[in-house]
Amino acid sequence: MQRRQVFTLDDPPDTRIVVATAEDIILMKLHWYRLGNEISERQWNDALGVIRVQGTSLDLEYLRDSAREMGLSDLLSRAIAHKQG
Repeated sequence: MQRRQVFTLDDPPDTRIVVATAEDIILMKLHWYRLGNEISERQWNDALGVIRVQGTSLDLEYLRDSAREMGLSDLLSRAIAHKQG
């Protein structure tokens, strides 16, 4: 969530919302998938869906570096390969 973005809305006035980046959502979905012994189709399919929708706009370098730090490189590789397959 280190790259989250803050937006200010006009209605209601001066309302601030915090939005996670697509990359961080993918990482968290993969993390939750791993924590759940890799059986949650919802977490897996959510991660695949974000990858599919965001496509080439994803920061793959950030994703790969963060996945490596989180011990998720294998899942990220599998998810990316699934999109390409």
